[in-house]
Amino acid sequence: MLPHRLGRLSVSACAAAALALAAPGPAGTAGAAQEPGGPGTARGDAALRQAPARDSAVLTTASGGERVTVLCVAEGAGRSAWYLVHTDHYAWASARDIALTGRPPPWC
Repeated sequence: MLPHRLGRLSVSACAAAALALAAPGPAGTAGAAQEPGGPGTARGDAALRQAPARDSAVLTTASGGERVTVLCVAEGAGRSAWYLVHTDHYAWASARDIALTGRPPPWC
C-alpha cells in the first residue's frame, strides 16, 4: 500500500509544490538547490495527463525513449503510483509508463 493518497490534485498545484522543494535554502547554506526527483524515460508512448488517474484528460504524449524530469510521486486512483513529470508541460504519468534513470522521486 502506498502511504500517501492525493485524489485529484491539479497539475499546477503539485508543480508549485515540487518547485518549492527545489528552492534555495536559508542564506548561508552550502551548495545549490537540487531539483527534486530526477530523470526518467518514457516506456512506449506515455500519456501525460491532467490528474493522476487513467480517466483524466490527456494533455500530451511522451514518445518512447523521450526523456522526462520526474518531480515527485503520488498515489492515484486504485492505489496506483503516478509521477508528476516535466517535459514542455507539467503533467501526470503512470509510473508504469516511465522508467526511472536516476534516484527515486520524493512524495508530492
